[in-house]
Amino acid sequence: MLLNNRVLLVEDSDSDRFLFSRYLNQLGYECDCFENGKELIDKIDEYPSSLVLLDIELPVMNGIETALHVRKHCDHSERRFILIGLTSHDDPEMLDEIASSGFDNCLHKPIRRRELEIKLKQYIKLNMNQLHNNEDSASKKNEKGRVYSLDMFEADDPEFLQSIIGMFVASTPVAIVAMQAAFDEKNWELLRMHAHKLKPHFNYFMIAEGAAALQELEEYARHVKELDKIPGLLHTIDRIGKLVLEQIKEDYPSISE
Repeated sequence: MLLNNRVLLVEDSDSDRFLFSRYLNQLGYECDCFENGKELIDKIDEYPSSLVLLDIELPVMNGIETALHVRKHCDHSERRFILIGLTSHDDPEMLDEIASSGFDNCLHKPIRRRELEIKLKQYIKLNMNQLHNNEDSASKKNEKGRVYSLDMFEADDPEFLQSIIGMFVASTPVAIVAMQAAFDEKNWELLRMHAHKLKPHFNYFMIAEGAAALQELEEYARHVKELDKIPGLLHTIDRIGKLVLEQIKEDYPSISE
């Protein structure tokens, strides 16, 4: 079991990096962030044995490639890294590939703080004076009829809520326009990338229909198949995104201005 309370987070999504960093700090861990596998590999010799939260889909050097490199070139008799994969995929072939690439475990997005805490405690022993107060608080319930929910976040942390809502409001319209442009240009990889980056926002706001549409869109763009279904998915994502933004503006006018 590791005694080092520093966690290395490799994640290209701004919202995921923000959320995981916040969770880790609240749970008593220090966190160093990297946006792709190459950034981690370039710095990894500076660290002792550590736990790595490693997203699977990354630019430049993805999670599978990074894990294989760590196991081959970075582990040795006096240092071993714990690799926890982060993925929103439930495809059996993908999960088998993760398991065979040197990962110690895997977490499925979206990830709640309690779930992350339980997983980390399997591998890291924290000193009592490192622990922060992490009592779960009752989350704010959205009004009846809302298509989004903030139930997975803590209601007594207004600064955090303001940040996560602000990120959603700022990024969602831009991402939807970018996805439509990528589709018009038949740039399937760019379309997949935009869908992949927007999906965490919809997951964390528990927008089930929108997240499912983004997942489907990402898969179609990845495999360049069933392209005739993409316009309908884009329409669904646009419709739901606009509805959520309208509801957020009503619920949190000071944040969404």
